[in-house]
Amino acid sequence: MSELRRLLRAEGLDLLRVWGIHSITNVLPSTVLHRPRLGQPLAAAYRILCRADRALCARWPAARLGNSLVLLGRKRSDEGRT
Repeated sequence: MSELRRLLRAEGLDLLRVWGIHSITNVLPSTVLHRPRLGQPLAAAYRILCRADRALCARWPAARLGNSLVLLGRKRSDEGRT
């Protein structure tokens, strides 16, 4: 995160929000989830994990444990502009 913050700052961006994707759903291997059909119990478990993932994605530690991080930044305004 510190490197990402540094890179954003260098480009004139302020970090507004960070959230993780697939922090909880990672308990199910992707090789299982990419099957053409999931059995009912596995599909139900995945739906529950997805709801939990969405509910916790912006909270620590889920925001940092995600398979991927999403960062929202905003370009700093130039205060000296007319």
